[in-house]
Amino acid sequence: ADPPCSSNSSRCLQVLRNYLTRTDWWFGDSYSTICPGDPSDKTFPCMNVDMQHKSIISRIFQGDSFDVNNITQLLRVRFYVPAGSYRACGRIFNVPSVSMDQDLDFSQRTVLDSWSLQKRPAITWDAIPGVLYTLVAYNVDLLQLAGLWVNIKGGDSALGY
Repeated sequence: ADPPCSSNSSRCLQVLRNYLTRTDWWFGDSYSTICPGDPSDKTFPCMNVDMQHKSIISRIFQGDSFDVNNITQLLRVRFYVPAGSYRACGRIFNVPSVSMDQDLDFSQRTVLDSWSLQKRPAITWDAIPGVLYTLVAYNVDLLQLAGLWVNIKGGDSALGY
């Protein structure tokens, strides 16, 4: 069977909605047993800066007020990184160019190395003509804003500020 997100279908949107509301997706299904809620427990398996919110959607919106059915399309995320080199551990590493010209499929494991992630990816979506969009990149693990683009025209994050 094809992965649910192989064609940006309604099935893929439903899988995304389910992922966003699952309380076991981010920290695992044994999280509440291993980490019963003691905020002083800073061991690695219990590193949750917001113990009250365990689903991705509740961490973003701090509650259950957002209806995931309002998500009607997916972002297209593509990586284009030129070849280059970097120094680490006393060595020089040469890295080939990376061109990932396919949609990221969140329902399947996608492994990207740090070289591929050093540049901002191309992020696009189906836009309504004349509408300005805001794109927020948010780290739900550490509750940090990672990026904010405003006044995006035409469904391409490169056209925002």
